[in-house]
Amino acid sequence: MSKPNISESELEAWLRERFDVPVEDLRPLTGGYWSSAFAFRSSLDELVIRFNRDPTGFEIDAKAMQFESLPVPRILEIGEGLGFHFALSERHHGTFLELFEDEPLDVATNLVKALAHQVTPDVNNVNWFEPDQTSTYSWQDWLLDSLVHAQDSVTTEPAKTVFMRCYETFSESLDECPERRDLVHGDLLHQNVLVRKSGDIDAIFSWKCSVLGDFLFDVAWLELWAPWHPALENTQFGLKLAQQLEVTQSALENAAMRLHLYKLQIGAHHLGWFSSIGDHSNLAKMTSYLEKSLIAGPPAS
Repeated sequence: MSKPNISESELEAWLRERFDVPVEDLRPLTGGYWSSAFAFRSSLDELVIRFNRDPTGFEIDAKAMQFESLPVPRILEIGEGLGFHFALSERHHGTFLELFEDEPLDVATNLVKALAHQVTPDVNNVNWFEPDQTSTYSWQDWLLDSLVHAQDSVTTEPAKTVFMRCYETFSESLDECPERRDLVHGDLLHQNVLVRKSGDIDAIFSWKCSVLGDFLFDVAWLELWAPWHPALENTQFGLKLAQQLEVTQSALENAAMRLHLYKLQIGAHHLGWFSSIGDHSNLAKMTSYLEKSLIAGPPAS
């Protein structure tokens, strides 16, 4: 599935006709692997319109507006146009978290704390956005299933061997991952969090990977991806971040092992992703990262 290819002139004409509004300062935005996004002004409103071949992500983003204590961008309309699905939303400004060099640990702490403390539905299904919440889909099953789905994509060495070592280590220790139901974003960084100059979070985008699980998964996500982003390269997240989240001591039980396992899970899953899109550079980098993590094992609590 490729990103929609839409010209600015075509889009401007469609916007004027579809919404019957003046369109000013129309320009493309970066980010989004499967979607194309454009910013524009209409009267005094600053807006963003995104196009995708699949509406699922937009529908989940709209449902995420129920998390009222979090800065989830307000979606004004979801529909179809120019041969694709679209979502029209209010525009936010700031610096992406992975580019924010001023106290990124403090920003990340406030971000994960806000997610972990969000009141979520009392449900068994980790997929909070699904209409049917009578079925049981556990956090442990979700973690393991994502690796099973990625396995067939990893076909080259040494990535394949490293994937299987991660899979075996993770599956053997799966019971270490508690069946919590915290709100987990599941894709922090990657242009999904905007930060103001003050360090406050202005917007959290792209909720399609979010689930109800263990809040330490998001901490592990930040720790794992920091080496990919120069602004975060020397930031130590991990246990240091986890201990600042104002959670109960029992919530941090066996935190070092949980973080270690989640990093293996996220990394192995992305061996499948990088393999599937032919990103050999990042495949090699992730393979090396995971090899070192496997050798080092979990840090001391």
